[in-house]
Amino acid sequence: MAGNGQTVIDLDKKRMQAMAAKDVATLESLIADDLVYTHSSARLDTKRSLIDNMTSGKTSTLASNRRTSRRRISATRWC
Repeated sequence: MAGNGQTVIDLDKKRMQAMAAKDVATLESLIADDLVYTHSSARLDTKRSLIDNMTSGKTSTLASNRRTSRRRISATRWC
């Protein structure tokens, strides 16, 4: 995991851009099939329901200003 921080940040940026653009093909390739997405409202979506709700207009994602976002990458070791 060490050294992969920028890759994770770049992929997250690509995901957010795809969500804002409703780019289903990119989301299909980036999002894991077993995704459980928790919205800030606490609503849960699977990969399928997230993409379906986004394309139908039920869920709207606006591009965010990543310059003001702070990210922290940490590794968790499970024993």
